[in-house]
Amino acid sequence: MRKSLPRLATLLVCLAIFLASAGIQSLFAQAATPVSVTVTPGTASLTGGGTRQLTATVSNTANTAVTWLVNGVTGGNASLGTVSATGLFTAPALIPFNVVRVVMAVSQADGTKSGSANLSLLAVNLSLTPGSVTLIDQQTQQFTATVTNTANTAVTWMVNGVEGGSAVTGTISAQGIYTAPIIGPAITAVTVKAVPQADPTKVVSAQVILKGIVITVAPTAVSLPGGSKQQFTATLENAPNAGVNWYVNGIAGGNATVGTISTGGLYTAPTGAGQHTITATSGSLTSNVTV
Repeated sequence: MRKSLPRLATLLVCLAIFLASAGIQSLFAQAATPVSVTVTPGTASLTGGGTRQLTATVSNTANTAVTWLVNGVTGGNASLGTVSATGLFTAPALIPFNVVRVVMAVSQADGTKSGSANLSLLAVNLSLTPGSVTLIDQQTQQFTATVTNTANTAVTWMVNGVEGGSAVTGTISAQGIYTAPIIGPAITAVTVKAVPQADPTKVVSAQVILKGIVITVAPTAVSLPGGSKQQFTATLENAPNAGVNWYVNGIAGGNATVGTISTGGLYTAPTGAGQHTITATSGSLTSNVTV
């Protein structure tokens, strides 16, 4: 019996050494596999008010809970975008410019371990064509506004700051069709603007140069003996292919009493003395000379 006691003691010592070694190995094994956090997707793009579900995968711990942050702010905020406890990120309603937000998931088991995703927030973008145009009286021009990075592509059209324009500056339809006014000397240019309804801070404009139709008659004053002839010439500016009508004292083509004028502007004075008015018209425009 006394001989078996040393053997038992030896066995107990060996068992203790084995168990201690196993425990140390277990500790080393745990130290070699630290907590890790992975966020998916790692990148994504969103427009104003858009959402994206993020998933945090936590390894090497029974506690898989995480805390979500946006650019270092727990849960985010209205300007950065918000993220829920389940990882649902919501972009701000209005994004003033393209920017990247870093959404981070921090392990609650080990606050030094985290994973992140880079989310690109895309601002509303607007382009307008044409950028400039020259028009004459009551001429029309189609403008096209292209709105991107939003589902709402509607725009509000303005002329010189007035929605839809006016009779003085010209009008523009909801479809972007601009109609020039009857152009006077006070209006030589206007600005057409497109304002996206998704983000009214994003405005683009186009310049419209207005050139009124001008009619002049030469020569401007003439003295003629009875029965003589005079060629008059009407010049139209900014009115391609516009015709001219001739009148004498308000009578189309004149007559024997006031003198006659041909469609080409050749005036034949009457035999009797008197003063008469030659008028050339084109649309609503007129120009007069006295003979």
